[in-house]
Amino acid sequence: MSNSHVKAIEDYLNLKNRNAQTQAIRAAVKLGIVNSLRSGQKSCIQLAEANGCKTPQVEQLMAILATTELVECYGQDFALSQIGRLIPDQFLDFGDAFWEQLPQYVKTGVSVHDDPKCDQTEFDYVLQRATEEWMMTPVALDAAEVLGVGKHRKGQRILEVCCGSAVMGATIAHKDPTSKVFLMDTAEGLTRADQTIESVGLEGQVEKVLIEDPNDMIGAEVEPNSFDVLIATNFLHTRSKEACEKFFQTANAWLTQTGEMVLIDIFPGQDHGELTRLVTAMELGLRTKSGQLYDPGVIKEMLKACGFSHIQYAHLPSAPGMYGLVLAG
Repeated sequence: MSNSHVKAIEDYLNLKNRNAQTQAIRAAVKLGIVNSLRSGQKSCIQLAEANGCKTPQVEQLMAILATTELVECYGQDFALSQIGRLIPDQFLDFGDAFWEQLPQYVKTGVSVHDDPKCDQTEFDYVLQRATEEWMMTPVALDAAEVLGVGKHRKGQRILEVCCGSAVMGATIAHKDPTSKVFLMDTAEGLTRADQTIESVGLEGQVEKVLIEDPNDMIGAEVEPNSFDVLIATNFLHTRSKEACEKFFQTANAWLTQTGEMVLIDIFPGQDHGELTRLVTAMELGLRTKSGQLYDPGVIKEMLKACGFSHIQYAHLPSAPGMYGLVLAG
């Protein structure tokens, strides 16, 4: 048997098995098994009794689930993995409601957002992204290293706009105790930021700036020439080109004469994160009105048009391997 024949068999089985894993996860969610594991590890007998299922079939299902990242096996018992515990209940369908619209989107180019029956789609996308902010810690550490925070970059006044959980702001405050970090967001976003800042004991280094609308920050109570650094993470890809340009102009006025803007966002160029980036791009088109992924070259030209001149780009290699940093002064 030729190597190509063997590879064909292996590839087919990999596809088939991945689909089976996906179906097993969906079944476990629908049956209530995942919810049962929220309270702690359980045996197949306990899971079957709690959810009105047959024990032998639950054993088969759990054996497959244990090969995924969702469930772990401890002897005769099963438990949710760390990842499984972090996923909120409302997102355990992994987006089935909108992925079902993918064929229509590909055929017509019309996003789910444009369907009047799905007016909550973009809100749900933003909400889901908020629950995933914990994944930004490795990216924030990469960014702090690239920027030289705590080394040649010290004692600066730093503004993080639309900060959410303030992972980036907390990382900078931790790396450079002499910095002063300002966190800007809506009341809901600042509540998440408070939880992060308090968990690492950095309250004394941080001040908050409340805004009503994350899409229109011109009216924010910020004096011109106030900051040495302005940081925007995951800001670009949820906004149109016009909205980005409007933000760049506003940000330029907030920076000191030697101030710099840092844009941390999803950019192409890293092989190990390419699939995640492609899925994200599809999701943006499917679920949002104006979300899109930008090429760093496009961002560079937009920044130049808004008064920035010294522009650099660097990949941020940590997981998920799809982020980069644009530094503009």
